[in-house]
Amino acid sequence: MNWQISPLTVINFVTNLMNILFPTNFSSDMLLQMNVNIVERKISMKDFDFPMESMEVARALALNRFPDKFLFGAGSSAYQIEGAYDADGLSVWDFWTHNDASPIVDKSNGDVACDSYHKYAEDVNLVKNLGGNTYRISLSWSRILPHGLSHFVNIQGIKYYNNLINTMILNGVTPMVTMHYYDVPVKLQLMGGWTNPQMVKYFEDYARVAFNYFGDRVKHWITFNDPFDLCNIHFGNAYKPWYNDSAVGNYLCGHHVLLAHARVYHLYRTEFHWLQKGKVGISIGTQWFEPKDPTSLDDVEATELSFQFGTYWFLNPLLGELGDYPDLMKVEVEIKSALQRYQTSRLPSFTLDEKQMIKQSLDFLGINFFTSFYVQSIADDVEIIYHYDSVIRNESVWNDMRSQWIFFDKSTPENFAKLLQRLNKDYILPQVYITANGFIDKGNIYDVDRALYHVNHLIELFVKMFDGIDVRAYIAWSLLDEFQWMDGYTQKMGLYSVDFEDPERPRSEKFSATILKSIYKSKTVTKITEQLLQS
Repeated sequence: MNWQISPLTVINFVTNLMNILFPTNFSSDMLLQMNVNIVERKISMKDFDFPMESMEVARALALNRFPDKFLFGAGSSAYQIEGAYDADGLSVWDFWTHNDASPIVDKSNGDVACDSYHKYAEDVNLVKNLGGNTYRISLSWSRILPHGLSHFVNIQGIKYYNNLINTMILNGVTPMVTMHYYDVPVKLQLMGGWTNPQMVKYFEDYARVAFNYFGDRVKHWITFNDPFDLCNIHFGNAYKPWYNDSAVGNYLCGHHVLLAHARVYHLYRTEFHWLQKGKVGISIGTQWFEPKDPTSLDDVEATELSFQFGTYWFLNPLLGELGDYPDLMKVEVEIKSALQRYQTSRLPSFTLDEKQMIKQSLDFLGINFFTSFYVQSIADDVEIIYHYDSVIRNESVWNDMRSQWIFFDKSTPENFAKLLQRLNKDYILPQVYITANGFIDKGNIYDVDRALYHVNHLIELFVKMFDGIDVRAYIAWSLLDEFQWMDGYTQKMGLYSVDFEDPERPRSEKFSATILKSIYKSKTVTKITEQLLQS
């Protein structure tokens, strides 16, 4: 007699096995709808093809391995690697580095960079060699729309990105595409850049062009990379030429970025998702903060203020219940603004309709994490605040935080875990993509410190997945040594080195790439990997 096991019998067997391994607490949230969301003993089964795919995730975690559909890869950004600056329209970085490169450590620029405009196929092969199944790239807004506006689309720019995306797909590499990575078209920057409210509409128009040309193949879209850096770090220097660090322009920038993101998200959901079936998210730059002196109440308070400004400024409007800035942030800026004789807070306010539009406007949350900071309190000096000239000099986001940030002098994987734990505690998280995680050094080929950095962060990430955080992707930053903004080519973050003295820009595999390759291909952070690192 031939015995045949029905699919239902298999499902029942696996279900019973899972109930033994992970006893179910049905007092937890259960929501059955088109996308099933089940939380069983903190294991989130969100947006999976229930039941088989969710079972696969739980089974993989039980076997101490990442799920088969987990996205492992590496990342890059347009200005940092592409070169060919004069092939299409100019970005603000093109203009600025040619106008005055003195703030760049080595007075360099991205004119050629890694020459990925011509060597994109080689880059994709490096991702494939790494065992990666995704490659995070960014589009150059000015390469596609040289004037910044959608009335003229540069077909050569479209052709370049079509070739890059097609090469990825032909090699089994999933494109993950960032629309905006600091490089505003210079013509829009001259109109005020992100301090100009019209940028919201301009960005929406740009996104529509990108969806139309690439959305049939791109299923993972990131609107902005790290809005905090975009609107704050080196404000008035390289990232944002012509802005003033007045703590007015910073907040205008952040306000318009959030509105632009939400507009693009809803544009995709209403006009494109029905056919393209992709996802739209945002990459938020995150940090973990510890008080410089844990016994100092001022340092402890400044640490929480830093967290609210440095991480929740952009997260809270997206994931909070009200779709608005953190209350602590609003109060701090309002008080400081009043002391500085402003009639209203320097932090703009959202309308009720805008709050509703921004709230939950993401299919996944991208998290960039690199390091941690000690926080030291900056004391308020009321006499200085009331002196007009000093008010001008002391207006900044950092003074609003009453904080000074000091880099940790060591790798901080345990703080990465603390960050994920706090986010999961404070918000109902959507799918999470780790969209950038990396280590900076002077360019060693035998980069043991970088290898250890990635291994230790992946170990902490896996533990948090087992605790129930729905993480779907890990992007090592960066694929290549590249133009490193203010540090030029003096600092390196790549898994592959680039010889910038050679016109051919040859790439070489580093030790860290070898280690990540073993993890990506096996989908485990095994003891063999740890032994290899210790050897």
